[in-house]
Amino acid sequence: MKLEPVTPANLALAESLTVRPDQRTFLASFETTQRDAENNDAAHLRLAYVNGQPIGYLLLTMSDVDAYQVANITRLMIDQRWQGRGLGRTLLETALAWIESFRPVVHLVRISAVPENRPALSLYETSGFTRMGVEDGEIALYKMTRHLKGP
Repeated sequence: MKLEPVTPANLALAESLTVRPDQRTFLASFETTQRDAENNDAAHLRLAYVNGQPIGYLLLTMSDVDAYQVANITRLMIDQRWQGRGLGRTLLETALAWIESFRPVVHLVRISAVPENRPALSLYETSGFTRMGVEDGEIALYKMTRHLKGP
């Protein structure tokens, strides 16, 4: 899987990605995601490709919390045509590997989901995230990076 910045050249591809109708309440639209990225200097919006095909996108924002660098995976989306193939897990793993390369180093990764989005919560928990409570109506999960865990 390859992550590429969303640019004018691939914007139409990103805008064409959709989730199933029953998932629409779980995730903000791409237009909202793009607006959120544009309004945050610490945001990284990436289109996910597999074999040259766009299959989803990722919005990541950075913050400092009590001297710790936190990467917040704000949106993680797989297009409905590509769901059910393990690509959500692959996108999450790709994002985590990318985050490990950030400088300054990232100490914690945060992700969240609405309580009704059981598949996403299961994915996050089986990927090593721990539930830490409810934030803004969503279940917030955190994972330490190797930089917080030590060598």
